[in-house]
Amino acid sequence: MNNITFRRATIDDAELISEMEKLNFSDPWDISAIKNVLDNPAVYFTVAELDGIPVAYGGMTVVVDECDIINIAVMEHMRRMGIGRMLVQRMLDICKDLGVTEIFLEHRESNIPAAVLYESFGFSVYGVRRKYYSSPPEDAILRKISL
Repeated sequence: MNNITFRRATIDDAELISEMEKLNFSDPWDISAIKNVLDNPAVYFTVAELDGIPVAYGGMTVVVDECDIINIAVMEHMRRMGIGRMLVQRMLDICKDLGVTEIFLEHRESNIPAAVLYESFGFSVYGVRRKYYSSPPEDAILRKISL
C-alpha cells in the first residue's frame, strides 16, 4: 500500500467522518459531536487516503502525557489490507512526538480483528466495561500500552 497518505482531519472533514461512522458503526457519532471534537485542539483525528480518496480515519484525545484512542474505522472494502495497522502506527508515532507515555482504548468484545491488531502492538487488557456498547449491547474490552 504505497499510495496511502495521512493527514490531520479538519472541520471540513466532519461530513466525511460522519459518513464513515454510519457505514462502520451500529451506534455512530452524530455530525454535531464530530464537529465539536474536531474543533478541540486536544483531539487529533487522522484521515488515511488511498490515491487521495479517504478510506479510513482514527481519532484520539491527548491530555498531558496520556492518550485515549476514541475511534478507528476502515472502510469495509479496504479491510484486511494493512491500512488499520498503518493508521494505528501513525497514531502511535503522533503520540510519541507529543510526549505521550500511556495510551488507552476500548473495543467491542466480539471485535476479534481489533483485538488481534491491538495485541500485535503490545496493548494489554486491563479491564472490562460491562454493557458499555448499545446497538447491540456488549461489553467493552479495555486496553492500554506504555510508550
